[in-house]
Amino acid sequence: MKEYVDMSKVKRQSYVAGKEDTYTIQSLFIPKGEHPNLLYFRGDDVEFISTPQQQIKLLAGQRISANTYFNSLYLDYWRQHTCVSKIGLKITFKGKVVLSGVGIDEDNAHIPLGNTTLASSVSDKELSSVIWLHEIGAENLDSSYCRIFPYITALCDSEISALEFVTDKAPKLEISLSIGLCTFNREEQLVETLKELQTLQKETQQVQVIYIVNQGVKFTNPDISALLELPNINYIEQPNLGGCGGFNRTMLEAAYRKDATTHHLLMDDDIVIDGRIIQRSLQFLGYATNDLAIGGQMLELEDPVKLIEAGAKLDYFWVLMSIGHHLRLSEPDSLELFNKSTDIDYNAWWYCMIPTAAIRQVGLSPPIFIRGDDIEYGCRLKTAGVRTVSLPGVGVWHESFAFKNNDWLQYYSLRNRLVVSTMHPEYSVQPDALYILGYAFNYLLSHRYRSAGMSILGVEDFLAGPKVALEPSAKDKHEEILKHMKSIPEAPVFKELDTDLLEIRQHTPIPIGIGVTVRVFISNFLRLFAPQFKKRKTVVFKNGGAHPKAIGTDEFYLPNNVDKTEYMFLTPIRFALWKGTLQALSISLRYHFKRKRVTKEWSVALIDMKTRKAWEKIFAEMDV
Repeated sequence: MKEYVDMSKVKRQSYVAGKEDTYTIQSLFIPKGEHPNLLYFRGDDVEFISTPQQQIKLLAGQRISANTYFNSLYLDYWRQHTCVSKIGLKITFKGKVVLSGVGIDEDNAHIPLGNTTLASSVSDKELSSVIWLHEIGAENLDSSYCRIFPYITALCDSEISALEFVTDKAPKLEISLSIGLCTFNREEQLVETLKELQTLQKETQQVQVIYIVNQGVKFTNPDISALLELPNINYIEQPNLGGCGGFNRTMLEAAYRKDATTHHLLMDDDIVIDGRIIQRSLQFLGYATNDLAIGGQMLELEDPVKLIEAGAKLDYFWVLMSIGHHLRLSEPDSLELFNKSTDIDYNAWWYCMIPTAAIRQVGLSPPIFIRGDDIEYGCRLKTAGVRTVSLPGVGVWHESFAFKNNDWLQYYSLRNRLVVSTMHPEYSVQPDALYILGYAFNYLLSHRYRSAGMSILGVEDFLAGPKVALEPSAKDKHEEILKHMKSIPEAPVFKELDTDLLEIRQHTPIPIGIGVTVRVFISNFLRLFAPQFKKRKTVVFKNGGAHPKAIGTDEFYLPNNVDKTEYMFLTPIRFALWKGTLQALSISLRYHFKRKRVTKEWSVALIDMKTRKAWEKIFAEMDV
């Protein structure tokens, strides 16, 4: 087994605790449901029982390690952000086991920290014991270890009912939590999340109230109706104001109530969550030395060990640089990503726990409907001195964004990038005219003429100013956008496609550097207008988001959903390319000459749009 460590090499003395008090700083999770075991434990094929009580059953001689994504303790995060100094391992079990603690240093060396042999009494009662492993402030230990984990060997048939990292001091802060869920026609996913939250509420009084804002059709699932009757659940129906309007409603309700909790958790309605990560976040916050927002990583639902993002930083032109993109967290070497606490600019609101005092301090998001509200808010928190920590081992599963081919999203993606850039010039440079041109051409040269048209409309509305882009209401504006989209020809969609008869083409990495990108775009543009002496190829991309470099001049099928039961067919259309080219050139020139004036207009108008008063007016005027 890879995790084997020769404990005869232990150089430090460890001891088993007697009656002294211990306090849990991180409970180790036993796998449950269909979540991959390798994210929780590694080693022999032992039996995990998750209900009604958590339990690990080991036969004599079996060994397991928690050198995993969910169950390692990532020391630098605790050093940087908490007051914890002493760390131990607590085990509750029956049988006879060797409990070992292992540390991993910056060179990925496995270093034994301590071990002991433990046996429960002949009466077969459970025994709880602690082995102290690490003092963060001790000489040569402060920075040498990056993470620690337990390693267990069963000397006879044994049962483990609890494993915890503990410390010797009580939490310095009393943390309480409200939760905000914004949903739009996602009943099946929402009910599973609510069941997790129901279990959590039974286990901790820290979760005091849950807000559910429904912006879609009325619920028909009887399971949801039953869950909505539970205590401390506030159910709100409102028109579709986008994720921004839904989340802001929960923030307004939570932060300004008389008995406001210390923190408010925002979560998407289409995630799959192990509810225990919420308790883990609260345990961390109990020892925090500064105001923190706790972010959760996004793992890919279709490939559950693949990391999509562990927070993000802003690059030039407000381009997001996702941390840890596509790492496979089932591999221990991938956990090196978390050796050091990473400074990030924001964590997406699929899971983000924000201090309610910070919400009252910095206000709410402007009413930009969808895309970019969480990015802007993360920047605003950071400016106010509230760091966002993407805490390792706090992760949710979410559908891949690669299949979100809705053309209207491109309107919000580009428009809101321009809007947000007017609010935080200290974080990144506002996109210039060449970037706008390239953004449109990326879709034109991918034969996605509707997406190109919607991104151009987004720039037009930005240049028209806040009164055009954001009024009269987010709901009405969204309907106007969808109406405009229907005026642009839609790519045909096929629900039955025999891909075995077509060439499967792999994605080409997006070119790095303006020079390479320009050469690819010019080459493809000229080839699309050159005489065709042979028939174009028809190919299939198995994942979304094909880049012009991989497409060339060919026509292709692009999957519209994760199940690959629906494909868009995209083919070159010279008239559409010419029309889109002229529109892209025109809007880029207009943007170049009007950008500075419009930016000032936006920066002034947005000050009032993100206030409590502004959102209370929006909600008061809604015809619910």
